[in-house]
Amino acid sequence: MYARVFENGGKIVLQYWMFYLFNDGALNFHEGDWEMVQVTLSGADARPESVELSQHHSGDRVSWGEITEVVNGTHPVVMVSRGSHANYDIGARPLVHGDTADGEGEEWSPEDYSLVPIGTGAEGDEPAWLRYQGAWGAPAGSLGGVLGRQGPEGPMFREGGSMWGGTEWA
Repeated sequence: MYARVFENGGKIVLQYWMFYLFNDGALNFHEGDWEMVQVTLSGADARPESVELSQHHSGDRVSWGEITEVVNGTHPVVMVSRGSHANYDIGARPLVHGDTADGEGEEWSPEDYSLVPIGTGAEGDEPAWLRYQGAWGAPAGSLGGVLGRQGPEGPMFREGGSMWGGTEWA
């Protein structure tokens, strides 16, 4: 899991990026998959405001008070769709046909993974490997350019860079 913390518009943005080797969802089938969960904090006391959950080529923003489950008051519980890796609040039904997020999969807690820092938002602060602008995985079959059949661009370039920017993509 890769972590990034930065300020944007007076808010503190915490991004948690996950890279999956394969994406074998019903409608999204390709090598490589970058998905992200973001927590936005606001105010002088850095109180949680919202959670943004990446879902394929879009995302969902859930206000902090609407998150179904939070551990220790600081960690939102998120379901990851089996195969496609889209992220959902545990109280939500998957929005994309073919996504399976039913809570029956493996459960991870913060102590089950390591966080690797990937920048603070300062120009050039990110590791060089993040600047790769191509697809992070070969296309699946003969449908290479079709949406959902090619690995996404890396975190800095997902959705035209709007996900890396932090506050307007979901």
